[in-house]
Amino acid sequence: MPCLGLLLGFFHKVFLRASSGLLLTSIGVALLPGLLSIESQMAVYIAGIAQQVLFAIIVLAPILELRRENTRCGERSVLPYAKVREHRP
Repeated sequence: MPCLGLLLGFFHKVFLRASSGLLLTSIGVALLPGLLSIESQMAVYIAGIAQQVLFAIIVLAPILELRRENTRCGERSVLPYAKVREHRP
């Protein structure tokens, strides 16, 4: 992300300044759609990651609540259905 910000800052300073002149401004306007497509793809990628994280939190939230109810200060939590059988030879 910082690299894209540096690239866009450089692009703005070189091509889109008022003092850049007609040639550099024309080149900047011609290159602008390509940079916008890259930026929109990154926005979709970041939104997809955020959606996956949010979905995982929603799905796993009941487990966190169940563990919180069964724990006391300093004790390990054991879920009621996860009982361990002792092996006797």
